[in-house]
Parts: sequence; structure tokens; C-alpha cells
Amino acid sequence: MGSVTVKKEEYVRIVNNDTGQTRVFVGPGAVFPQPCEVVDTKAQLPSPKTMSHTRSHAMSSQTPTATAPAQNVIFPRWISVTQNEVLRIERFGKVNCTRGPKLAYIPWTSTFKVIQGVLIDQTQYVYVTNCLSGEKRLVRGPGLVFPLAYEEVSAKMGSVTVKKEEYVRIVNNDTGQTRVFVGPGAVFPQPCEV
Repeated sequence: MGSVTVKKEEYVRIVNNDTGQTRVFVGPGAVFPQPCEVVDTKAQLPSPKTMSHTRSHAMSSQTPTATAPAQNVIFPRWISVTQNEVLRIERFGKVNCTRGPKLAYIPWTSTFKVIQGVLIDQTQYVYVTNCLSGEKRLVRGPGLVFPLAYEEVSAKMGSVTVKKEEYVRIVNNDTGQTRVFVGPGAVFPQPCEV
């Protein structure tokens, strides 16, 4: 791949496919991606008024979130987040999340990771685990699931379809209690149920 020309009011986000690291180049100038790098985003920089609002919003309205392998960014520390992504910023031991779309400023003392939301349809569900308390909760579709502070989202699972004149017996592993679901319908087991 050849050089990418970046105008005065533009920036590009470049992702290293081998390491997962992200770097941002702000124009004017030309950037020469390495063979293992891909130009992920090319966009306009916000005006100075918008930049200060974006930065203060990104630092104030976030909730802590789960620690995950973080990416490091090289100057100038601006990152573009799409509407289907969550930006996790770790700074001084605290982790904050913010949803896109936005152009967010990453402080120098921080690391970050961009996480894709999990799209589930009406027959699917996921378990969301709070990494601090160990508590799990069920999230049913349809929807786009974003992890909150200190949370991780499980892989997508399909509900159990029960036809008319069928039933399913569900056992709670924590309490030992049994419940019976009579069809027709779909069963979405709680995290402690089998």
C-alpha cells in the first residue's frame, strides 16, 4: 500500500494487524503504513469548540469498566468511535466507558480499547458478567449489547424453543429449585439455571 495523504483538518487511524496497536496521524502530511498496518479511519477533525466539548464529555460521563488488553496510541491521541462501538479508557487504575459515535481524546497517561457491541436477535441471549462482583445477568434480544463498567459479555446463545404440548424442566444450580416451562414459547435460562 502506498502513502495516504492527510489534509490539514483530517486525521487517520492506523491499526497494526499483528499487534492490535492503534496509532493516529493528524494532517497535513502523508502517512506511510507498514506492510502489517491498515488505515482504519479517515475523518475530519472537529472544530476547537467541538474538541473541548468532546474531551470534557468523554472524561465526565463515563462509568468504570472491565480491564482488558489495551491498545496504545501514538500522538496526538484522538480516536474515532463508531455508533456500534464502546471506547474503554484506563487511567490511573480507573476504567471508563463511552459509546460512539464520537471523536474522543485519550489522555497521555491512559490506554484504551475499542469494543464492538454484540448484536443479538429475538431468539438469542447473552450473559453479562460484572468482573468486580462476579454477578451475572441475562440480556435477551433483539438488541445491540454494550458492556458497561467492569463488565464482560459472553458469546451469543440461542433460546430453547418449546412447541405446543411440550415442556422443559429447568433446575437452578444455586438453590436446587426446579421450574417447568410449558410450550409453546422460547426459554431463556438465567445464568444459574440448566
